[in-house]
Order: sequence, then C-alpha cells, then structure tokens
Amino acid sequence: MGKDDGVTDPLRNALTVSWATIGWSTVTGIGAVVLGLSAASLALVGSGASVLVDVSSSLVLVWRFRHPFGNEAAEHRAQAVAASALVVLAVLLGASSTQRLVTGGEAHPTAATVVLAAASLVVLPLLAARKYAVAPTVPSRALRTDAHITLVGASTAGLALLGFALTERGAGWADPAAALTVALLALAVGVLELRS
Repeated sequence: MGKDDGVTDPLRNALTVSWATIGWSTVTGIGAVVLGLSAASLALVGSGASVLVDVSSSLVLVWRFRHPFGNEAAEHRAQAVAASALVVLAVLLGASSTQRLVTGGEAHPTAATVVLAAASLVVLPLLAARKYAVAPTVPSRALRTDAHITLVGASTAGLALLGFALTERGAGWADPAAALTVALLALAVGVLELRS
C-alpha cells in the first residue's frame, strides 16, 4: 500500500482538478456564450469559448490520467488538443472582433453578464493555481498547458469586465477591442504550446 500512495495521490489530485474544471467550465462557459450572444458581447462570447476549450482539454486529461503508465501518446494528445483549440478560437474570435471594430455595433451588458464574468475571474485563477501545483507531481506537461488555458479564461473574463465598464461609459469599441485582445492572448499561448 505504501508503494501505491506516492503514485495514486498525484493522479487522484490531477483527476480531481480536471473534473472540477469540467464541472465549473461547462456551466459558466455555456452561460457566458449564451449571455454574451444575447448582450452582443464578443468579449463575453470569447471568454465562454475559451472556458469551453478548457473543458475539452480537461476531458482529454481525464482520459490521460486514467491511463497513466506508459501512455506518452495520451499526454501529447492532451497537450495538442488544448493548444490547437486555443489557436482555432483565437482565429475565429480575432476575425469577429476585427469585423465588429470596422462595422461598429455595441455590446449591451446586463447584471447577469457582469456577475458571470466576475465569478470566472475569481474561480479560474484558483483552478489554474491548483493545476500548476499538481502538474509536476504527476508529472504532466499537458496539465501545465491546461493551467495556461485556465488562466487565459480568467484573463478573458477580466477583459470582458473591462469592456463592459468602458462600454457603459460610452466607448462602444471597448468590447470588440477586449475580444481582439483575448484572441491575441489565446493565439500566443496556443502557438507557444504547439511549438513546445
């Protein structure tokens, strides 16, 4: 039993933080996309989409941690899925936000959109910190990449809140500009992780 403790505890921790991410991010990601669409907020839609990317990455990680020994392919697949999804998200969001900046159009934030973004700004850094702490104990570079994605989600929530605040003060460009910043951040992280 003593032999297994050192192996199963890190795996259990990795599975726990992955499942916690899946639960939180599924609810808030879908909520952010739905509320973002209804409020015409590209920044909130981008935030929700980046959080849903985190769900896909965490699902692959759950599969990877259930097959921990001698499965290097699972580790690489988990990292590639996460990084590729970020790049795709960045391209789509970048195109949408650029079009909105050119053609105009304002977001209409509501109390629900603000509460959801604020909750993500609080919870996601906690999940990311836990992933960073657990990743070296498994060890898993893919879990570390997933922590980066979780921080991107937190950053996008913060940018969405900033965009809402500026939009309320009459800066209609703020929401698509925040969304474009989200896209650039997601692209940078995705490309770096794909190259590594």
